[in-house]
Amino acid sequence: MIAVNPLQLFSRLVFASGPPRSGTTLAMRILENHPGCLGVSDDHVHESWALYYYGNRTGILADLRTARTEKSLPAALWSELVRNGRLESIADVPHTMDWPLSQPRQRPDGRTLPADSRRRRRACALDQLPAGVRICLKSPEISHFLPELAAAFPQACFVLVFRSLEEIAESMFRMGNRVSRVAVFHRRWTAEKDTAGRLVPPPGVPSTWHGLWREVSDFGRCAIYAAAYLKAMAESVSTLPANRVFVYDHDQLRRSPEEILYRLAHWLGLDPDGFRPSVSLIHPAQPDLTSIPREELNALSRQLEVNCWLEQLQSGPHPSASDPGGKP
Repeated sequence: MIAVNPLQLFSRLVFASGPPRSGTTLAMRILENHPGCLGVSDDHVHESWALYYYGNRTGILADLRTARTEKSLPAALWSELVRNGRLESIADVPHTMDWPLSQPRQRPDGRTLPADSRRRRRACALDQLPAGVRICLKSPEISHFLPELAAAFPQACFVLVFRSLEEIAESMFRMGNRVSRVAVFHRRWTAEKDTAGRLVPPPGVPSTWHGLWREVSDFGRCAIYAAAYLKAMAESVSTLPANRVFVYDHDQLRRSPEEILYRLAHWLGLDPDGFRPSVSLIHPAQPDLTSIPREELNALSRQLEVNCWLEQLQSGPHPSASDPGGKP
């Protein structure tokens, strides 16, 4: 059993993150399906709106970015996730199916949640949570706040995934071209301009890249946006203790799922068998790499030093199954 206070609820917190379109939703699905984990999220891409909601850029990470934090981060997160003594918005998976249904959260921008986003969620009284269960939250925006979250949640750990720049940018560009009532990626960015009519980069893009943002194509802006996340992750991972960060390549997960999930289970202190059913969730990627403007991508990769950030992420930390590195 667990006492009703933020310190104990967040003592086994897992933050899942990585650039958008890099495999973070798959990472969250894998985690929440393990009997030793509870995934807490609000929509079809398994993101926690308490952390960040991309629709109107709100959440505790947005407050952190703009220095609007009136509460401590644990207190702010607690107030978003806990209602009437219950942890809400728990993923509806086999090991939670006997728990009562949770009332769906209202979308932060006040708009009606699309029908395909209305995933069922469960709730559990705090004093009835399984002992030792890990609480898992996902948002790509975590990538920009790893040191701050590590300091605010000293017992939390981070599961981070990355992917090649060309595949992330291609996926963003393809998603932006989809016919949808919700503009995403470059379809949204094209409409965001300052009073002088200049394009305004979204949060997270370094100020030194703002001039470049206005000069490149829609695809180029997808590449810059992806690179901003890779840069933030690479710079922060090296500052955190190795036992608090598990980093993996999405492509490696696709090629060797059993190996990655076995190492992840041991690193988290979980039974590896709990991840076995998740292998069926992992499918080969099908990016349309022939449509990529290769010359522009190569030029941006050099200018933004993307290979440097990828090399840092590829070099670790990658705990082995035999050396989990000690659990937070």
